[in-house]
Amino acid sequence: MKTKLTLFFLVIALTLAFINPVFAGSNQAGTAAYSFLKVGVGARGQAMSGAMVALANDEYAGYYNPAGLGLLSPIREVENEFGEVTEIESDIDKYFAASYNSYIADIQAGYVAFMMRQGLGGMLGFSINYFNYGEFDEYDVNNIKTGTFSASDMAFAVNYGQRVDERFYWGITGKFIYERLHDDYTSDGIAVDGGILYRVGDKRTVLGLAAKHIGVQLKGLTEEHKDKLPGVIQAGVSHALQGMPVVFSGQIDYPFDYEISGKVGVEITGLDPLFVRFGWDSLGRDYKSGSSKDDLGGFSGGLGVVWNNYRLDYSYSSFADIGNSHRVSISGGF
Repeated sequence: MKTKLTLFFLVIALTLAFINPVFAGSNQAGTAAYSFLKVGVGARGQAMSGAMVALANDEYAGYYNPAGLGLLSPIREVENEFGEVTEIESDIDKYFAASYNSYIADIQAGYVAFMMRQGLGGMLGFSINYFNYGEFDEYDVNNIKTGTFSASDMAFAVNYGQRVDERFYWGITGKFIYERLHDDYTSDGIAVDGGILYRVGDKRTVLGLAAKHIGVQLKGLTEEHKDKLPGVIQAGVSHALQGMPVVFSGQIDYPFDYEISGKVGVEITGLDPLFVRFGWDSLGRDYKSGSSKDDLGGFSGGLGVVWNNYRLDYSYSSFADIGNSHRVSISGGF
């Protein structure tokens, strides 16, 4: 255990040592393609401000940290009459998730995912992340309206997460990304995510590390230009309080195209079947404009209810004067 824990911290230290002098504190906002990849999915995670890299233990793990897919099918030890101990998984071996996001500026987004067990402790997943930016009026060079056009983004992903043992998990995601701004302007790219989780001590504390949206643009919106992708390194920790129905989660984000930011989230689990969640994202500072809504910028909250193997969640996120986001999601296993 000590060896794996040491290795985990070594990976974090080496990653941050490389990323910090190169990217930390940089501000290149708007220079990366496919910014929709930064917008979180699922109401549970977003109610906790997206602080999920170390708490990716549900059906949206494929987005937040693919290592968490290995947590979906709980494994327990069973001893037979001869004293032999074997590991078995739960009876549930298939999972699904669907989320709708009414985002700022009338942007509509959706996310659907399906996961199935692959061997002991392994989980294979597929997902689609979709953004629709609505319709826009089209004008010619003489400022005469010639019609309308729409814009959209989409990412198709294949995820795999694996349980190595009761403490260590790893996962990887491959993504194909497509963007359409007009019939004449489209682009596509590929990216990978990778992540690890380590459950510490009595397993109430989990450390998480993920590298996300690492890839290239295959085809730009024009033949002469290609953009970089919005890569990010995320490191975090989650902790379930002993004797109290409360889970804390926090993380630090090191984006390649913007400044370092932090997120914290709280989930109250003792109101079964109801869950209450709150979160705060330090990027809320960017939404402030001096209005009375500034104090809400960066804060989020939401509720969840569980019935049998299914969960329904709602979240609200404030972007101060820019607007707000409402998410509804459903997930479960069968």
